[in-house]
Amino acid sequence: MVGPSSHPVSRRSKAASMAVIVIMAMLSIALMPALMVVADNAPPVAKISSPEDGSGFMVGEMIIFDGSQSEDEDPNNLTYEWDFGGQVVSGKDKAVVQRAFNSPGDVLVLLRVIDVGGRNNTAFITIHIIALNSPPEAIITSPEEGERFLSGKSITVDGRESFDPDGGPLVYRWETNGAYTSNEPLFNILHLSIGQYNITLFVFDQIGAEDHATVNITVEVNVPPTLSEGTVEPLTGPHDLPGGFNFSITYQDDDGDAPEDIRVKVGLPGNLVAYQMLPADPDDTDHMGGSRYFATASLGPGEHKFVFTCKDPFYSCATALYEGPVVYMIQEVPSPSLGAVAIVNWTEVGTVAIRAMPMPGPGPTGTVVMSSTVRVSIDQGTWSDARLRLAYSSDYPVNEETITLLWYDTIRGMWVPASSQHHDVEGNTVEGQVPADDAVMAVFAELTSSDINRPPNLAIRYDIKDAYVDEVLWFDASCSTDPDHTLNLFYWDFTDDGEPGPWVPGLRAYHVFEDEGVYRVVLMAIDGGNEHYSYENVSIRAEREYAPGPWDNPGILFLLASLLVIAFGLAVAYRLRKPQTYDDLFGKSYRPSEVDEYSQLFRKLTEEELRGDLEDGPEEGEVDEAREGDEDEESESSPDDEEGDIEDDVVSVSERKEPDRKARDPEDEGTD
Repeated sequence: MVGPSSHPVSRRSKAASMAVIVIMAMLSIALMPALMVVADNAPPVAKISSPEDGSGFMVGEMIIFDGSQSEDEDPNNLTYEWDFGGQVVSGKDKAVVQRAFNSPGDVLVLLRVIDVGGRNNTAFITIHIIALNSPPEAIITSPEEGERFLSGKSITVDGRESFDPDGGPLVYRWETNGAYTSNEPLFNILHLSIGQYNITLFVFDQIGAEDHATVNITVEVNVPPTLSEGTVEPLTGPHDLPGGFNFSITYQDDDGDAPEDIRVKVGLPGNLVAYQMLPADPDDTDHMGGSRYFATASLGPGEHKFVFTCKDPFYSCATALYEGPVVYMIQEVPSPSLGAVAIVNWTEVGTVAIRAMPMPGPGPTGTVVMSSTVRVSIDQGTWSDARLRLAYSSDYPVNEETITLLWYDTIRGMWVPASSQHHDVEGNTVEGQVPADDAVMAVFAELTSSDINRPPNLAIRYDIKDAYVDEVLWFDASCSTDPDHTLNLFYWDFTDDGEPGPWVPGLRAYHVFEDEGVYRVVLMAIDGGNEHYSYENVSIRAEREYAPGPWDNPGILFLLASLLVIAFGLAVAYRLRKPQTYDDLFGKSYRPSEVDEYSQLFRKLTEEELRGDLEDGPEEGEVDEAREGDEDEESESSPDDEEGDIEDDVVSVSERKEPDRKARDPEDEGTD
């Protein structure tokens, strides 16, 4: 007996179930590592970089509070909470805030930073708010007004009782008869000559407010001699100067006493050597009006200092310490390959280096460079003067009167003429002062004709502005332009060692920097046979830090896991609630409620067909043809209408019986 299929699940049902199971398995495998990750959220670190702890500010002064240096794994998502003595300001955009205080006193400022995970950290400082400034008060307690002193006695000057009402420190300045004397609150005045003196004290507070006080005193009887108008010639000279350095001083004594000894002590600081001084005119004995004395000394290299001393029958005297002379050694450092010579006046010998240097910036408009571009570096030692003599030549038509030695001012980004220039027309050299211990210099001249090969405008571009160590950087010179359209060759130097090359050819080139720092990348271009240079400073940072992603967030992982569990539960519920079906021999599915009805109809039709076959006995070919027709008609029937399935089967079997009967009854066929 032919009936419903013994397989309880249809092919489509099995495919859907398998698809759900495969998707669930793939999601489980993909999320398994993420579910095992536990984000290690370190707390942030709060930092107040400005103002400093203990800083003082005036009432009403606007103060900038800066917490932008606070640290966190994700600094862009920090929340900043400022507490100014109970007044709170917070927000993600409050890393830097401004505030003024209207009353004096100490203020405790707290900064609390909170990351996205809720972890926080606090930093604090104390600032002092000062009332509006009051001027200081100058008070001289010694000497007293009108006090009289004997010559040769020291005079104690005391202004320590001066004060600032605001409690701040004071700056002192003493003047005697209008001349600067000291900046100490307490000191002694020695060897004042006979006469009237006014001693004035100036005091200044932190804001610059000032007050002064003056007392008048009288000095009587004998006074020591004085020395004045001390000089040295020359102030600067070589160590082997012919005749040495000449020192002179004027000696004066109001009592007319002749000096017993006058000396000049000169040398490097801490190592002064005394030289006896002689009268410039032995016949000049007018010591009350002043007599000139001199001495000559040969000095070694260095920045010297000197002081004059004298002694009369009663007193000794000395001058203040003078600066100078500056004694140097001359050193010439040639660089024949660059046509340059550095001439340095050393006071303490160091080193000089002359190297080729790419053009750090375009030359003045309408000019052309006529020499090598050299970099003069003066290291260690001490020098008083340095000059550079640079040879030049040019195939361009230039105005010889405009040939000038220039140095590149990095601050203003322009070429500036060197000082004290000397142009040797016959020797084709220009000499001028080196402005600093590290300077780039070259010779330029104005063009007399515009029909020349003009220099190009070089442009350097690179793809990563904030690159990291071991990242590949591409450098591109394709935006460079040339007014003459003769620019065709490019070379790159990535060594940053101060020396040109080795060169990497190409309009574009790449490089990998292995250490962090700032590197100078040099581009050389060949323009009509001429070399032109440009450079770019590239900053390389340390290795890139790990940036947390969405899989590091426990909340996202929990949400995905919850969705996975819900999907699994829905799939199981759907599978349990779906009704079971059965398949017949023709591929149709039936629910359990239709199985009994279908079975009865199928048995009835089958019995009728068998009885007809036994009576009529159709040939085997006809039966096969009928079956094929039945299958075609069944395949064309619509499976969507479940209520019409059984009726379709009945019609199909009836149609299969009709052709069989016609085949068995030729008379009926003829009648029809």
